[in-house]
Amino acid sequence: MQILRTVEAVQHFVEKKRGAEVGRLVVERMEELIDEDTSMEDLVVFVILESGDGIEQLQDHLDMRVMTDLGSPLWEVIEEHSTCYELVFVLSSSGYGTLVFAPKAECAPEILALCQEHAYRSPPCLSPDAIDASVATDTAHRGGFFITCSERKPMKPVDELVAAMVACLTDDLYELFQERAAIRQYDGGQSRELAEAMAVLDVIRMRPTQACACWQL
Repeated sequence: MQILRTVEAVQHFVEKKRGAEVGRLVVERMEELIDEDTSMEDLVVFVILESGDGIEQLQDHLDMRVMTDLGSPLWEVIEEHSTCYELVFVLSSSGYGTLVFAPKAECAPEILALCQEHAYRSPPCLSPDAIDASVATDTAHRGGFFITCSERKPMKPVDELVAAMVACLTDDLYELFQERAAIRQYDGGQSRELAEAMAVLDVIRMRPTQACACWQL
C-alpha cells in the first residue's frame, strides 16, 4: 500500500509511474482539490493499493469499515477507469477524505470483486464546452465531492433524543455524525430529521466500540 500525504510524495510517485493512468489520475485529483487556500494535507490522502492489500488492510488504514453488516456501502462512490478503480471516502465534516486507487492488474481479488460489483464507468474525457450537467454531477462525486462536503454548514440535531445522544459523542465522532447527516440530507434527499437519526446509526456501524463507550453501553 502506497500512501501519499504530501505534494512531494505525489510527485515522486508520478515519476515512478510515468505514463501510467493511476499517476495521471492522482495528479488530476490533486489539481482539482488544492489551491492557494487549501493544502493537500488539509483535505486529502491518496492511497494506491498493491497486490497484498485486501479489504482488511484498507479498513485498518481508513480506521473504518467499507460496508455495514447489512451490505450498505460506507464509501461515497467507486468509479471505474481503464486500468484501475477509484474509491472515494469522506472521513469528516471538514471534507477531509481519502482517495483510494486499486489497479486492476495488481489489486487483491476481494477488492477487485467489490469494485466490479459497485463501480460505475467514468465519463469520457470531454472539452469544457462539451460538459453537460450530468457529466458535471459525475465529476462532483469524485474530487469535487470533498470540497462540496467541506462547504456545508454543520447541522444541529432537531430531535431531542438524537440531540442528547450526539451531545455525548467525542469530537471526532461528532464530526463523523455531521458528515453522514449532511450526505444523507443533501445527497440522499432525506429529510433533515431522518438524516440526523440515520447518521447516529451510521456512527454506530462505522465506530461501534467508540460510540458505545460514549454512551457507556
